[in-house]
Parts: sequence; C-alpha cells; structure tokens
Amino acid sequence: MLPQESSRFTLGERNTYGLGLSIYQPISQQTKIKTGIDINRLDIQLTEKEKLKASQQLRLSIEKLYYGVLIVQKKTEESKANLALVKAKLYDAEGALNAGKIISVSISGLQASIAEEEQNHMKLTIQAQDYLSDLSYLSNINVDSLVLRDTDLKEESLKVLNEYKNDAVANPDLQIAQLIKEKALLGVKAAQQGNIPDVGAIAGYSYQFGNPILPTVNLFVGLNLKWNLQDLFTNKEVLTQRTFQVKQAEENISYLKNQLNSELAKAWRKIDQSKILIGVAQKVVKYRNNALKEQTDKNASGMNIKTEILEAQAHLSQAEVDLYSAKLSYLMAVAELNSLIGK
Repeated sequence: MLPQESSRFTLGERNTYGLGLSIYQPISQQTKIKTGIDINRLDIQLTEKEKLKASQQLRLSIEKLYYGVLIVQKKTEESKANLALVKAKLYDAEGALNAGKIISVSISGLQASIAEEEQNHMKLTIQAQDYLSDLSYLSNINVDSLVLRDTDLKEESLKVLNEYKNDAVANPDLQIAQLIKEKALLGVKAAQQGNIPDVGAIAGYSYQFGNPILPTVNLFVGLNLKWNLQDLFTNKEVLTQRTFQVKQAEENISYLKNQLNSELAKAWRKIDQSKILIGVAQKVVKYRNNALKEQTDKNASGMNIKTEILEAQAHLSQAEVDLYSAKLSYLMAVAELNSLIGK
C-alpha cells in the first residue's frame, strides 16, 4: 500500500524540487550533417566564382569601352580632315562660279557635303561622350579625371587553338557549371541518406527532493531509434527529381564547353585576322604618306592647289584610322581571349 502510513498535511505545506539533464548524440545523422556542410561549402565556392566572373566581365567591358573611345577620337580627327577638304573644295567652286566656269548646282552639292560632314562630326562627338560616361560609371572615375593615352601594340605569340581550349578549364562559367553539378550530386546523396533511420545515443540524469516515493537520483543511458517509413516513398520522388538535376547539370556543362570552344575559335581567328589587317593598313599608310609628300612637293613648285594637299591629307587620315582600328581590334580580341580562358 502507498503511502506506508496514514498522514495528513495542509496543501502547500510541503515542497518538491526537481532537476533534470539529458544529452543526445546523433549517430546515423552524422553522414547527413556532413553532406549538408559540403553543400554549404559549395555554395560559398559558387559565390566566389560568381564574384570572379563579374570582376572579369567588368574588366573586359572597361577595356572595350577604352579602346572604343580611342577609335572614336581617331575617327573625329578623320572627320575634321574631311570637313577641311570639303570647305576648301567649296572655296574653289565659289571662285569658279564667279568666273562662270561652273553652275550653282555644284555649289549646293558641296554645301550639302559640308553639312553631312558636320553632322558626322557631331555624331562622333556624341558617341565619344556616351562611351566616356559609361567608362566613368564602370571605373568609378570622374569623366574630367579620365586621361586616355594611346595603347602600345604588344603582339602576342598565338598558341595552337587546342591549347587555348585546354586552358579554358579556368573559365568562370565552366567552373560554376561544374560546381552546380557537384551540388546536384550531393543532393542525390542527401536524398539517399534520407532513407536511413535516425539512430542516436541518449543519456540523462535527474534529481528530485520532496517525494519519498521516487528515487532521489536517477541515471539512464540508451539508444534512440526513429524511422518514418513514409519517408521511403517521399524520398523516392525527391531522389528522382535530383537525379534529373544532375543530368541537366551535365547537359549544361556539355553546352557550355561547345559554346566556349566556338567563342575561343572566334576570338583566335579575330586575332589572326587583325594581324593581317594591321599589315595591310600599314602599307596603305605608307603609300598615303608618300602621296601626301608628292602633293606637298608639287605645291612648293606651284604645280597644284591646296585642295589636292587637303585631299591627300584626308586619305592619309582615313588610312591612319583604319590602321588604328585594326590595332585596337587586335587588343580587344586578345583581351576577350584571355577572359575566356579565365586569365
């Protein structure tokens, strides 16, 4: 019989104190926890690769804008030379009109050409301002503080195209795709681990005072098992879904490799083509210089007029613009190639 003897006490007269502590150590969940940590580490690496990709894209954009501004400025010089030529032709035509050698229609045509050259000059000025504004925004440098200098052409020795394709393993897009595949594989692993029952060790200690029926100190150690059979069916769907994610990641990697190889081949050809254009443009500049010298010598001997000199200068300016554009196209192609291989 409980209690052992009859007793009476007023409610609230006696106090009972209790203290309990339990510790649970997962066992089978350790593999699941490790998989989760590995997924988090991949997320960190993905963020770092995205940062590197953004940095390289920003650098390439700045280089292209920089070279673009230089090309526009050179074209502006060509536009000034053409404008001076047309104005000189108009001056000569007005003199011929006064002498009755030509009709006013020719004058109108030259005036229209002057207007077109002024319009072209204004377009180039606006384009340069737009480029400078974008360059200032990307580089975080004030437009007034930007100092543009001609870039020296440093010709690089091209390697075989297949070597560039091998070096493209450092491409940020390709590395990101590889990490996404690894993350998808860990997702499959986590889904498979979801079928494992949860097993853990548990230990506890309790102390109570005030109840003579129960022991004052109680210690216990044991194993805890939990297995939800319903998870076997739900995990099957999750496993199928994540398996498709792995296949999708593999297809994406294959697509990126093909796209990267195509872009590498395009940049490689552009570099080679720019070299050829530079060689041809250098010859044209040389011949135009010789032609300008001939016209200058003739003018010194009184054998030609100022218009012929200006025309030779305009042709020379155009040839110099073509040479300059070819050089900067070469530099842009090199920058793009280095960006593709993650250099």
